[in-house]
Amino acid sequence: MVVLPRHRAGVLRAQSGGFLIFSAVEDGQDEAVVRPRITQFFTPFNYASMSFFALLAAGVANSLIIGAIHHKLLRRAMR
Repeated sequence: MVVLPRHRAGVLRAQSGGFLIFSAVEDGQDEAVVRPRITQFFTPFNYASMSFFALLAAGVANSLIIGAIHHKLLRRAMR
């Protein structure tokens, strides 16, 4: 885990993709190359899409787990 210095942490978090850019620069990549790539990828539509599909996948996993548990319990209860 990278600990950001106090004087730079607020500035970096306020900027778009700040921590990712900071991490890339720490790894030796050029900020002029990294910043456009990160800001181009993390658009409001991409954030909404990632959130939607992550929640959809969590719902599917949850329903499969609950369904399997109910199936096991109901089969035992019917015997």
